[in-house]
Amino acid sequence: MQEGMPLAWVPPADVIRQLLVAGDAPARTAVLDDCRPEILASCSEALAAVTDARFSAQKTLLGECVRMTERGMFSGAQALAANVWDTLVRGLAFANPAWLTDKGWWPGYAKIGRSVPTVDVDDDATIGQFRKAAVFLPFAKTLEEFRRQRPVPEGFNRHATAHAAGALQYTAANAVIALMLAVSVLREIDDQAYPIQLHA
Repeated sequence: MQEGMPLAWVPPADVIRQLLVAGDAPARTAVLDDCRPEILASCSEALAAVTDARFSAQKTLLGECVRMTERGMFSGAQALAANVWDTLVRGLAFANPAWLTDKGWWPGYAKIGRSVPTVDVDDDATIGQFRKAAVFLPFAKTLEEFRRQRPVPEGFNRHATAHAAGALQYTAANAVIALMLAVSVLREIDDQAYPIQLHA
C-alpha cells in the first residue's frame, strides 16, 4: 500500500497473497503482469457492484479502462484511469472542507496527500478500519510530486502520468495499478456513502 498499490476491493485475495510474499518492487510488478486477467476480472466485479447513479460516468470510463487493458492499450488505460481517480479525489476534497484551504479552494496535491483519512492498523483494528487504510494509504505515494531535478518515478504516479508521459511512467503494470486505484476508491465511496461533490 505504501508503494501506491491498493489492497481493498481489488485485487482478489489470491493476488494480494502473491503481492505480499513478493520480495521487492520488480517481483510485485511481475505478479501484476502474471495475474492481470484475474485483476481485471476483479475490477469488473467491483465496478458491477457500484450502484449509485451519480457515478455512472466514472463507472463507464473505468469499464473502458478494463477493456483497453485487456486489449493491451496500457497507456490509454493508465491515462484515463488516472484522470478518473483524480476526479474522485477532487470530489472527496470538495466535500471535506478540512481538505481545502481556509477559503475553500483547492489546496494542491501535497495537502490532499496529508489530508486523506489515516488509520492506525494494529491488532485491534476492525475489518472496516483495515479496508479504509487499504483504500487511502496508496494516496501518499500516488500523489508524490517530482521536480525536474529528480528522475521520473517508475511506479505509478499521478503527477508523472500527467506531466512526464514516456516509457518510464507508462507501463503495463502502472496501467493496472492506476485502474485498481480508481476502482478501489470508487467502490469504497459507493459502499461507504462518503460525502463527495463531483464536478464532472
